[in-house]
Amino acid sequence: MLSLLLTVLAPPTPADQAFTDYLADGDHDALVSTLDGVLDEAMAAVDPNALVDPKQSKKTLKSKSIDVLIAAAADRRLAEILPELPEALTKRCVEELRAIPSLHHALTPLVKPDEDDLNRAFSLALDIAQEAPRAFKGRNNPAALIAAMSVVHDTAYQDRINENIAESGSLRELVPFLLSLPARRTTMNGFLQLPPEALVHVVDLTIPASEGEWALTNYGARRGLTDLYHEVLYDWNHVLDGAPKELTRQGFSLRNVMNFGGVCADQAWFTTTVMEVRGIPAAVIVGRDATVGHAWVGWFEFAGRSARFNTDTGRYESYQKVPGLVKDPQTSGTIGEGRMGMLARFSTLDSKQRQLGRALRTVLRRVEDRMNLTSEAPTDEETEAVTPTTPTDRLNWIKALLAVAPSDPGAWDIVAAASQEGAFTNDTLNTFTDTLLAESSDAPDFALEVLEAMAEGLTDAERAGSILERVAGLLERNRPDLAARALLAAGDAFQAAGQQDEAGKRYERIASAYANDGPWVLDAVRRVLEVLDEQGRLAASGPAYVESIFSRVKKPEFMSSEWARQSNWYQLGMLLSETLSRTGRAGQGADVMRRLDGMLDRNGGLLERESNR
Repeated sequence: MLSLLLTVLAPPTPADQAFTDYLADGDHDALVSTLDGVLDEAMAAVDPNALVDPKQSKKTLKSKSIDVLIAAAADRRLAEILPELPEALTKRCVEELRAIPSLHHALTPLVKPDEDDLNRAFSLALDIAQEAPRAFKGRNNPAALIAAMSVVHDTAYQDRINENIAESGSLRELVPFLLSLPARRTTMNGFLQLPPEALVHVVDLTIPASEGEWALTNYGARRGLTDLYHEVLYDWNHVLDGAPKELTRQGFSLRNVMNFGGVCADQAWFTTTVMEVRGIPAAVIVGRDATVGHAWVGWFEFAGRSARFNTDTGRYESYQKVPGLVKDPQTSGTIGEGRMGMLARFSTLDSKQRQLGRALRTVLRRVEDRMNLTSEAPTDEETEAVTPTTPTDRLNWIKALLAVAPSDPGAWDIVAAASQEGAFTNDTLNTFTDTLLAESSDAPDFALEVLEAMAEGLTDAERAGSILERVAGLLERNRPDLAARALLAAGDAFQAAGQQDEAGKRYERIASAYANDGPWVLDAVRRVLEVLDEQGRLAASGPAYVESIFSRVKKPEFMSSEWARQSNWYQLGMLLSETLSRTGRAGQGADVMRRLDGMLDRNGGLLERESNR
């Protein structure tokens, strides 16, 4: 009773009053100005260098000033979003969402205004919160789960599995099913302690709740879930002969996949779906070697305080060293499997570290705003309100972010963006590169993704190219596909700088050394042709060059013509035909296509065993 009385009698904070005033007068500028001041005060109370220093970081993380900073950052983020919401929902966010700090701190940094349906996401979160069976505190706090559901199911969620469309069922049934998972014995331990960024890969079910119950009934006690991939019968008649899939004829569903089989995408979807109803973050991974596309399974494998994105299930030998792509349930775009690997690591961080990491992203946006204000001849009022901020301050906060949450993919996105602006010296850039490579040792494709972005905005082609070529050298032995991709990016850097000869050298290295390592040879050859065309040498050198690369590419065997046409062999053959036609040799180009198609055995749908020539 006393604590309740004290709560009632406690005066409103400046942030509370600012939100109350906003509801009354709608003055968004005043709201932002007040919350900027609150955030500035919170930032002033935290020394970013203390977060970097191992001797001080643990104590600093436990301080009250960190809690204040997290709350201030969430409120400032909410202020950015409120003008996009209808009046009634704005009132609910101020009065209901802010009254549940854990949900506020999970959802508000998670939403993406340019990608999410904000009205639907916040409405859904608040509606689900009213039905949540658990209090929003302690280890049973459902805040992260609700936040994940809200950003995934803000629009009707579906997924394409080859020729079939899988759809989530009615939310009236699916939401209670998902909320029930933590209480089930079948669910992975620690399910609710996962961050919402990981839980989006659980709640993205594309089945009705009834099929979820079926999966739990049949596989709820199953230990070897990865074995399910191979228990789904493979439809060889479809792959080898091009026959219609029995699964599609019978109707696509979880049960029918097990009853009638399918191809790799169906196997992967079935396995990941069962994992998700067990509370395990999982995703279908797709990738392409030099021959054909394939789908396999990725899932978060936890061992004590460590975790990794396990990608072994269904990943056959020829796909071990090719980059895999995963659908982002929040945006429906694609992300690299390496980003998932980083996310798995991020999931093992202390919850305070994860919260602070999200808050520091908002802090860095405020730092940039203050840098802009102090660099643009501010008014007297602005000078009094804003403490001068320098690039060194920005660098210190970036270092703090990486120290707090080094496995946060979003942190490295910030580093890449700052690098593109030329914010770092060579020494700092090299230090961040080393940190990234160490932190992403089991996610090299993520490291390359970030480094490509870091190099993209650099005006110094030599500098950008050296970064990427260094990475290519590190990846050459174990991940030749990524080495080829790094060289492609290095070539693009030189090309953007107008150094065609240097660009051409990198492209030609890919074509000569990595013709059978993933799809990058196709991009490299196309770029070489562009260089030749710009130099006026396409007709003289283009066809012979493509022919020389084509002759080195392995021809696929034992697959239907439809699938064989996806291979590097066939695609390069088509490129040779096109190049001949572009350079006035249409007849020779047609001959090449006839030769290619003539190598396909129309009787059995199998490629014949014969050489490219």
